[in-house]
Amino acid sequence: MLDPRLDLFQGNQFFDDPFVSFFGGNRFLKSDYFLENGEITINVDVPGSSSDDVVVDFNKENYVLTVKVAKQYEKKDTKPSFYQRERVISEQSRSFHLSNDIDENTISAQVVNGLLTVKAKIKTKESKDSTVTIKVN
Repeated sequence: MLDPRLDLFQGNQFFDDPFVSFFGGNRFLKSDYFLENGEITINVDVPGSSSDDVVVDFNKENYVLTVKVAKQYEKKDTKPSFYQRERVISEQSRSFHLSNDIDENTISAQVVNGLLTVKAKIKTKESKDSTVTIKVN
């Protein structure tokens, strides 16, 4: 389960569109999470991102699941006697404090149509590693 009192979030203002972010656009990864049939599901909006742009880590010492999304954008415009090149590199992350009954060996994640879905079952055994990196499909 998620502990809503300990939900941590942070973000970069230039994630999607610098113009929108500068003028008050949403700066955080929007998410929904729920527990159903002994499995927690976390859905995070990652528009325009692929699985290569997303990293999901789970720290077993403090039961924090962190989603990081890194985006790079480059635009070149060449015309006679004019050259313009824009580059934007941004990263945004959001962390979720989970209860200590999560089985870290069952955590899975995938990105489909701009939606990251992370699933984990309730813990059935202990493990000694402190951090697990989850492969994003």
